[in-house]
Amino acid sequence: MTTPKHRTRDIPLDRLALSADNVRTVPATAESDTELRASILSLGILENLLVRDVDGKTEVVSGGRRLRILHALAAEGEIPPGYPVPCRILHKAAKPTEASLHENEKRLAMHPADQFVAYRRMRDDGLTAAEIATRAGVTEQLVVRRLRLANVAPEILDAYRAGELNLDSVMAFAITTDHEAQKTVWTAAKNGGHTWPNHIRNRLTEGSVSAQSNLGRFVTLKKYEAAGGKVDRDLFTQHYDDHVYLADRALVVRLATEALQKTADRLAKQWKWTAVQLDPDWDHIHTLHTLHPIPAEPTAAEVKKLEEIHAELKALDDKPADREVSQRVERLNRDRNAIHQRIANRQKFRPEDMKIAGCIVHLDGSGKSIIKGLVRPEDLPAKPRRNAKRKKTEAEPEPAGDTANTAGDTAAPAEGSAAPPPADDVPFEDRFDGPWATTTTRQSTTTNPQTSHNKQNGLSAAVVEDLKAIRTGIVRAALAKRFDLAFDLAAYQLVTAARHEHHIDHTADIRLNLTPLRPATRNDDDTEFSAANPGEQLYEPPRDPALDIDDDLARFDAFRALPAERKNALFAAAVAGALHHHLGNEYCINDVAERLVDLLDIDFATAVRPTETYFWKRLTKAQLLEIGQAVVGDDWHKTRRTYKKGELAADMAAIFGADPQGRAGLDTETRVRVEQWVMPGFIPWDGKPPDKETK
Repeated sequence: MTTPKHRTRDIPLDRLALSADNVRTVPATAESDTELRASILSLGILENLLVRDVDGKTEVVSGGRRLRILHALAAEGEIPPGYPVPCRILHKAAKPTEASLHENEKRLAMHPADQFVAYRRMRDDGLTAAEIATRAGVTEQLVVRRLRLANVAPEILDAYRAGELNLDSVMAFAITTDHEAQKTVWTAAKNGGHTWPNHIRNRLTEGSVSAQSNLGRFVTLKKYEAAGGKVDRDLFTQHYDDHVYLADRALVVRLATEALQKTADRLAKQWKWTAVQLDPDWDHIHTLHTLHPIPAEPTAAEVKKLEEIHAELKALDDKPADREVSQRVERLNRDRNAIHQRIANRQKFRPEDMKIAGCIVHLDGSGKSIIKGLVRPEDLPAKPRRNAKRKKTEAEPEPAGDTANTAGDTAAPAEGSAAPPPADDVPFEDRFDGPWATTTTRQSTTTNPQTSHNKQNGLSAAVVEDLKAIRTGIVRAALAKRFDLAFDLAAYQLVTAARHEHHIDHTADIRLNLTPLRPATRNDDDTEFSAANPGEQLYEPPRDPALDIDDDLARFDAFRALPAERKNALFAAAVAGALHHHLGNEYCINDVAERLVDLLDIDFATAVRPTETYFWKRLTKAQLLEIGQAVVGDDWHKTRRTYKKGELAADMAAIFGADPQGRAGLDTETRVRVEQWVMPGFIPWDGKPPDKETK
């Protein structure tokens, strides 16, 4: 007797309906559905649906859960309504109910990890991804994704088979092909870390540069790969082309620096000095004098265009605001700014001024920018005495009428055609702007006690903001694991608020709004600041499948049904996410915040090490030498006194950094002092606890 065979073919989703003969009626768990949904989105349908034709319709005899999730994805717009679904056609002699029973009960499905490995073996046998796709009846892209999953470390696949990891986490590990890195993160996760996909991705890419970051776009993926750089790609996102990571950060920095250096070399022919800085050291730049360039006049065409833009903007002010008007106003403002920028670009500096000044070429967004006309204090000419006689020159005839009204009648001279007046004939105050930092500090110290306090500590406001964020991130992660302290903090603030004691300086915003993990000025720093701020990897906002339910009442009931331990963890994470940024050495210390940090008993010296970019290079040379002498010793201080500030900052970063190799030459006692040193403001009350019980 010949056994009839089932045929296979792809059938559009909108032609499939669930058969009444499907025997599975008990729904799967929400967690299981979530995992299957992720699997379908990333890998497609791993197992064919069993279907039969009935009166011109195609009914699904087995695979109802897959069908339900496919329909949900289509309704959400994740897949098209006619999505091709791989199906096996039940032969006419088979009984649907019996087939459904056998499909769901007696056949043991292959674990997806085993299927991934089978694809890898096919590739090892010499088949290309395209050939595997043809044989398996799937897309080539799907084969590439499954092969990537098959290439994660064997320990990861074993954990997936054992149920210790879900598919989302395995896909996160597959962002890199470095098995050692995968195993390091997995070992940390097993020893009390996190297996959340985002946490895994962050850990595996924290030393990389995103191709979509400003630095990555400036270097470009093409140039990086041409230089031999290794690339990691996240193949398991909908727009995976946007999730490319340049694994060799040192190479990226070198390529970017070389590109900027070409511009600096060209400028060096005109200026006394040039410098290249990927991230401008504004704290230092603001201590320099700035040359005034000679303003450029607009051309007749530019004046006419500016007048037209001004007239149209004035007319639009009288029109009712709508989308079309707003878009037009935005376009006109862009055009006006572009004209002003063209005029500014034609500004020139006096040749004699360029002999005492320099410029810095730096990264600005994903392009380069130049800060021109910076004068170091040692290059600044002596300010003439007030009674010194200025040289007299022939007076130029004044233009008739208002300059703004007549500029449009005559074209401006071509660039370089008009010789600027000699520097000696220009008043000193008209040639230079004084240091920004000095002016600002002098103006604000009398009105802002915190600024004065920062100055006494030798730290700029920008450094203080970064240190606050780094410290708070670590505190937040620790508090998220302490329900008892989170509950006491939240209950205390709610109770005091209920008594209308609004004057209390609260430690957290208990309404509850998540406060940012980083200063606003660091929002574009991508992975650079993240690598210096461990809290960004350690803290995760409260997440649970129960909180993802759309219906508010159902979501509340699901939350109430959670185990008490899970609810406590979510509560602690929520309270931790509302912490304000604080340092323990601020002008006005928040005692409750410091008591909280004290009770958490965080080892900050182990949790975070100061980096060159965000700490050392932003201190003065005197501060660097002072810290080094106090912690490393007098011998170190004697040999480093002649170092330049940049060399000194790099040396301190190596000695105090996360890599113990930087301390290899130190004796045991000194090494312990270095490893126990923490950045200012991190210790509760900065080492000066109040006269209160602290535990």
